[in-house]
Amino acid sequence: MKDRLERRKHPRYPLRWDVSIMTCQGHVRQIYHGHTLAISLCEAYILCNEDLSAKVADAVTLRFDTARQSGGRFLHVETVGRILHATSYSDIGGSWLRVEFTATSNEFRNLLSSLGGYKACLIAV
Repeated sequence: MKDRLERRKHPRYPLRWDVSIMTCQGHVRQIYHGHTLAISLCEAYILCNEDLSAKVADAVTLRFDTARQSGGRFLHVETVGRILHATSYSDIGGSWLRVEFTATSNEFRNLLSSLGGYKACLIAV
């Protein structure tokens, strides 16, 4: 019997990466911060430090700070997505987000494949 990770088209893996979430409405650009709880090739689960429940369906740019060093530098990878779900947590003043990636770069896919267990989920979108 297959476990739930094997049944998924794009398995999720628990990773904690810092992430900046950028929204743009008109000429106003807002930046929020948080960290990933889990990530796959097609989506991420993020704990954000602010309530973004009003931003559901909004397009966002995500910048992942992977804390993985290459030549002494941290890797920063950007991708584009939209917020599918947001749950507000008033006790911590933040929200839990499910963000679907609408475009992923080769750099993003290569970064995930370099993490070992991700090779199974790297099917081009």
